[in-house]
Amino acid sequence: MKYFTLEWCEGQYGEGITEWNMTADQSYLLYLQELETNGDLSADVLKLARLPGVHDAYVMLVRHDKNRHILALNLRGGDSVMGYYDLSLRYDGADISPEHEQTLAYIARSTGYTYGPDALRHELDNTEDGRIEHRFLFHGPFWFAIRCDNLRWARLPRRNRRFARRFDRFPGGPVTTAHIEREK
Repeated sequence: MKYFTLEWCEGQYGEGITEWNMTADQSYLLYLQELETNGDLSADVLKLARLPGVHDAYVMLVRHDKNRHILALNLRGGDSVMGYYDLSLRYDGADISPEHEQTLAYIARSTGYTYGPDALRHELDNTEDGRIEHRFLFHGPFWFAIRCDNLRWARLPRRNRRFARRFDRFPGGPVTTAHIEREK
């Protein structure tokens, strides 16, 4: 994470709302304006960066086709005021490090027992080689990043935050402790 770091996360909950917390929010919003001004990210990706309700989202399903370099991530976000929604993300030309894929698998497979880790923040950025990087920070704290050539997304309304239980929210993903514990 670049703006909402693990240190920021500790400050967020250790001392309440601090000047440091607000500075991270302001700095990230200014950075998004810079990316918009420079044309570094598409209008659609910038709209996703500013989408309300991603905070507290749960991982519903992950699919990673390594041969085709496509990663699909479905989240359940929103709240009782704005309404709930599913956020479907598709990363074309996707790369995720083995360590970050392991973290994503753990988060996905932890969802559904006592809800599991939920999203705290997400950041969108461009890379030096012109790709998109999407970083997520989840309560725990856990974080992971996905790099891609193209990012498509859709927001689908839901009546509530409830979701069906699934044995595996990341079929074909790396084996995790959460996965092993459920198989016993």
